[in-house]
Formats: sequence, structure tokens, C-alpha cells
Amino acid sequence: MRFRDAQRTVLKGLRLNISSMLVGASGIGKSQMVEQVARDYASELGLKLVKNKTNPSAKEFSIIDERASQKDITSTKGIPYTFVLDGVTYQGHAKLDSFPKSGKGILFLDEFGQAPPSVMAVHSQLLLEKRIGEYELPKGWQVVVASNRAEDRAGSNKMLSQTIARGQYITVDVNFDDWFEYAVAKGTYNPYVLAFLSINVNALYEFDPRLIDAQPNPRSWERLSTLLNAEPKDDYSDYELLARVNVGEKESIQFQAFMDLRTKVPSLSDIVSGEVTKPTKKQISEMGLSYLTVIGLVEVIKEASEKVKESYFENALAYVENIGSPSFSIFFVRQMVTIDRSLMDTKIFVDFKVKNSEINF
Repeated sequence: MRFRDAQRTVLKGLRLNISSMLVGASGIGKSQMVEQVARDYASELGLKLVKNKTNPSAKEFSIIDERASQKDITSTKGIPYTFVLDGVTYQGHAKLDSFPKSGKGILFLDEFGQAPPSVMAVHSQLLLEKRIGEYELPKGWQVVVASNRAEDRAGSNKMLSQTIARGQYITVDVNFDDWFEYAVAKGTYNPYVLAFLSINVNALYEFDPRLIDAQPNPRSWERLSTLLNAEPKDDYSDYELLARVNVGEKESIQFQAFMDLRTKVPSLSDIVSGEVTKPTKKQISEMGLSYLTVIGLVEVIKEASEKVKESYFENALAYVENIGSPSFSIFFVRQMVTIDRSLMDTKIFVDFKVKNSEINF
């Protein structure tokens, strides 16, 4: 199932107090999806999202991130103790301090498949009965589970059949369009990473369970973005090295070849000033060069004064629209309005939005 569909399905379950189980490959963003769903549901309820609060206030909605893989039977059921009532000795279990006590929120059990089957079985009671032994989940709380696939050699066990029957079982797949929409909306991804993956969509996720090395996935590309953003401006000397240890050898070689096209980028000042309005046929033929030109234009406009920014935006957009494929102009405009939201008030953006009404900005 695509990410956007899975996200919508989990949200529907939350509204009706139905638990959800997300199963997919490692590093594809399942945990981030659950956090986004929590944010959306909190907003829907008019509450503020908080993290790891077991007793959120009436104005808060909490998400508690519990790692099922780090639990054993004792820490899950609670430490046993005995007590005497009316002369009879009973055994009980101490309440779990990390579990919800009051309020509203999501108890998120991550790394569920990596837990021992005995722990998985105990946690399964939370999915349907909303309890473990004497512990009862407060009425305003719901459960979401995430697990890696057993076949990926990520230390995960197969989900127990009794567990699968207790809620929505959602298999999550990697979809480039969904990921790209998320990455652009987040606004923190390195533009070179976004541009490279736009022309190498299959490089977003590749996995070989036999390979003990860095491999590309949404999580590793996000980590690489963070590292590249921290590099000194115009210093690209370590880009291949950082790519190698984060997304693997093959992708790092391709990424460096893409970055080497920077020397062929046309004069950006001539474009933003309006002196050059169309790329050459040779420039159009190299998709990587076109994306690098777009990134360069974004950087120039970002550093421009307010006096010339709107005219630079207009001239640059006219040039980019002449590259041919609408994907370049959409990429350019998305980058620009993410950096400077005031551009959304310009006639240039409004006209572009009308022409591309199916695109979310």
C-alpha cells in the first residue's frame, strides 16, 4: 500500500478506536508516518501534539514511542507482587510507568516484530482488548504498531496470526511520489539530493538482505541531506564520501557524476536578469544539468535583495518553463515557496498555480 493510503487508513482507524499494524521494509519512514498521523489527528481534535507524556492535559494529545524489541515479559506485564486481602493472598503486577495513565494519545509500539514472540503475544492484548493483565489503556488512548519485514533480515519475527487478527494489518510500500511530496513539504532536504532522486527514482530504495553495507532508503537519504546541509557553502569535496557511507557505493558514484555536471551550468545571472530566456538544446538534453541549473537559480534568488527578488523569480521561472518538462518548473516553484512563502502572494505564482491546479504547494 502507498504511504498516503496507509496514512489515511491509520487515521480512519484512530477515529473509530481500531488499532493498526504497519509492516514494511527497514528505513522507509514508518515511524515518521505514525508521528505525522498523530499530528494530523491532534489537529483534527483541536489539541496540541506532545511526545512521551503519559498523562497529557485536556489540551494535549500525546504520542508515546515504546520499543517493543527492548521489552521482556516482566517489563511488559509489570513486576509481580503479592498482597493480602481479607486474609487471602493474591498476586498482582505493578503498573507500567511508561504506559499511558490518563488523557488522550497514541501508544506507538515500534520494532514490534523484533520483540520475542512471548512479548509480542502479551502486547497483542492491547490491540483489541486495550489491556495487559490488570493494566487498562485509558479510553482516550489508541494503539499503533510498526514492524520490519521478517524476510529483510532485520531481526524481525513473523507477526503472530492472533496479532494480525486484532487490527488493521497494513503492508507499506515505498512510493517515490509520496516520499517526494513529504520531502518537499518538510523543507529541510538538501536540494541536490532531491534533484538527483528526481531523475533516479529507483535509487530512493534498494535493498539486498545479503549485503552488509550502507544501502539507499528514505532514512539514509534524509541522513545524507542533513550532513550535506551542514557542509560549508560551495564546498563539495566530501559529497561522494558522505554519500558512500550513507547510501552505498553504487549510488555515491552516480551522485558524484551528477554533481560533476555543475561546471556546465549556464550563467545564472544572465537568466535571473532576463538576458537569457531559453536553454540550448544541449542543455535541455541533459536532465541532470537542467536540475542543477534550477538549484542554482533557487540559490541566487534566495540570496537576492527584496527589491529584485520578484523579478528574478519571474525571469527564472520563464527560463525553467522553457526547459520542456513541467517537472522542472514544479520543482523550482516548490523550492522557492518553501524558502520564501511571500512569493505565494505574487501574480507570477498565482498564474502558475492556476496552470498547475492539481499540484499541492
